[in-house]
Parts: sequence; structure tokens; C-alpha cells
Amino acid sequence: MKQRLPIVLSVTALVIAILGVTGLGEAAIRIVPFASNAGKVNGIQASRVPRAGKLLALNRAAKFPKSVLPLTAGPAGPAGPAGPAGPAGPTGPAGTPPVGNVAEVKVATDSDAHSSNSASFVDVPGATVSIDVPTGQTARLNIRYTAETACTGGSWCSARVTVNGTEADPAAGLDFALFSPGGAPWVSAAMDRTANNLAAGSYTVKVQYAGVGGSTIRVDDSSLTVERIRLS
Repeated sequence: MKQRLPIVLSVTALVIAILGVTGLGEAAIRIVPFASNAGKVNGIQASRVPRAGKLLALNRAAKFPKSVLPLTAGPAGPAGPAGPAGPAGPTGPAGTPPVGNVAEVKVATDSDAHSSNSASFVDVPGATVSIDVPTGQTARLNIRYTAETACTGGSWCSARVTVNGTEADPAAGLDFALFSPGGAPWVSAAMDRTANNLAAGSYTVKVQYAGVGGSTIRVDDSSLTVERIRLS
């Protein structure tokens, strides 16, 4: 190793001497410092894509890409034309009516004629309505019944309304004459009844009729309307 060292040093000195006196040598001396600074401006490196601490070149439109510019909202433009109406959505749940208002109406109509000569009350066919009072509420039922009526023979023809088997007010029983014999052969008779302070639950409203003193009652083209009024 000690014998080779003088040879290596001699060769190195010779190369430096040759390069120092030729144009190639001067070019090499100038290229070295330039290559070490290539891609830098004032010591800052350049980049084709946004990177922290590096210079970014403009794009083909001579602008910086949108990704490096702050986003600021411009002024709102004018409203566009209204679009077409969409399809109807599903029906929502029923709302709760205020206290004192009509919450529900049920109607039963019948165009058939029915007759009875029973001395006690029996149901009028087709004159029945079922109605519910929701949980947590109380209600009053306003009940109206109308029918084309005839009464023949005996004393008079009576009718009543029951709610779950109990007569609605006024509870007059057979004393109420819906129609009497001896008058016009046909008349449109009507009656109004009320069932008050009903608690939550299901209720069946029925119209019943009877012939007093041997009378025969006949009803036709009847209509039963039940209104549920919310009390609480």
C-alpha cells in the first residue's frame, strides 16, 4: 500500500495539470457548481405539483392550479325556474283536533225499506255505526237519524238510539213518538241524540224502533250520522 500511494498521487496531479490547461478542464470547473444548483431559485427547489417549501410552475394557461388558490364564494346568482312537482308522498298520521272541535264523522245510509210491529225495541237494519275515542281523550257523540217513515194501526211508532246498549239522551224510551198513525201516509221523520263524557274506547251506535199499541213502523231511505266531539 505504501508503494502504491506515490503512484496514485502522481497520476492525480497529472490529470489536474492536463485539465487545468485545456478548455475541457475549464468547462468541467464551470459545470460542477451549476449542476449542484440545478432546479433551484435562490436556493428554493421547483416542483411540477404543489408541495410545501417548493416553487410551483404555472400551467399551460399561465395560471396556478385551483388546488393552490383560496376558495372564496362569489355572489349568489338569480334563482332558476321551478322544477316539476314530484310524486305525492305517503299520507301522514292523523292530527289531533283541538278540544271542543269535531274530531271524526261516521255516516251510515240505507236505501232499503224495513218494517217492524215489535212492541219492544229492535235494531233497524243498516242503521249502525262504530266509532272509537282515542286513548287519553274523552268525547261527546252527536247523533242524527232521518228516514222516510210510515206508522199504521195502534197508538204510535217509537224509535231510540243506543250507544253500547245504553240509550242516548234524551232517554225517553217508548214515550218518544217518531210518527203516529192517522196522519200523512209518509213523512220524513228525524231525531237527534247525544252521548256525553265518553272515555277512551270503542262504541257501537244503533237505531232501534218499536210499534206501541199494535202499531207497525216502516222506515226507508235512512241516514245515520255520528259526530265525535273531543272534550279533553
